[in-house]
Amino acid sequence: MNKLYEYRVLRRLSQKSVSKELGISQPFLSMLETGAKKPSREMFDKIEKLIKG
Repeated sequence: MNKLYEYRVLRRLSQKSVSKELGISQPFLSMLETGAKKPSREMFDKIEKLIKG
Protein backbone atom coordinates (compact mmCIF):
# COMPACT_ATOMS: atom_id res chain seq x y z
CA MET A 1 0.00 0.00 0.00
CA ASN A 2 2.69 2.46 -0.93
CA LYS A 3 0.08 4.89 -2.25
CA LEU A 4 -1.51 4.98 1.17
CA TYR A 5 1.86 5.71 2.78
CA GLU A 6 2.65 8.39 0.19
CA TYR A 7 -0.78 9.98 0.69
CA ARG A 8 -0.28 10.11 4.44
CA VAL A 9 3.29 11.39 4.40
CA LEU A 10 2.75 14.03 1.71
CA ARG A 11 -0.14 15.46 3.72
CA ARG A 12 1.82 15.19 6.98
CA LEU A 13 -0.87 13.04 8.58
CA SER A 14 -0.23 10.65 11.43
CA GLN A 15 -1.05 6.97 11.25
CA LYS A 16 -3.40 7.57 14.15
CA SER A 17 -5.46 10.18 12.28
CA VAL A 18 -5.65 8.16 9.05
CA SER A 19 -6.50 4.94 10.86
CA LYS A 20 -9.27 6.74 12.73
CA GLU A 21 -10.67 8.08 9.46
CA LEU A 22 -10.62 4.58 7.95
CA GLY A 23 -12.07 2.97 11.07
CA ILE A 24 -9.10 0.65 11.67
CA SER A 25 -6.37 0.37 14.29
CA GLN A 26 -3.04 2.12 13.91
CA PRO A 27 -1.12 -1.19 13.93
CA PHE A 28 -3.30 -2.51 11.11
CA LEU A 29 -2.67 0.65 9.08
CA SER A 30 1.05 0.13 9.61
CA MET A 31 0.74 -3.43 8.31
CA LEU A 32 -1.15 -2.21 5.25
CA GLU A 33 1.52 0.40 4.54
CA THR A 34 4.35 -2.13 4.79
CA GLY A 35 2.53 -4.84 2.84
CA ALA A 36 2.39 -7.23 5.78
CA LYS A 37 -1.41 -7.34 5.39
CA LYS A 38 -3.69 -6.90 2.40
CA PRO A 39 -6.93 -4.95 2.67
CA SER A 40 -10.33 -6.49 2.13
CA ARG A 41 -12.26 -5.26 -0.89
CA GLU A 42 -14.32 -3.02 1.38
CA MET A 43 -11.19 -1.55 2.98
CA PHE A 44 -9.56 -1.13 -0.43
CA ASP A 45 -12.59 0.91 -1.53
CA LYS A 46 -12.38 3.10 1.61
CA ILE A 47 -8.68 3.72 1.03
CA GLU A 48 -9.25 4.55 -2.63
CA LYS A 49 -12.01 7.00 -1.71
CA LEU A 50 -9.76 8.65 0.90
CA ILE A 51 -6.84 9.01 -1.51
CA LYS A 52 -8.93 10.32 -4.41
CA GLY A 53 -10.73 12.75 -2.15
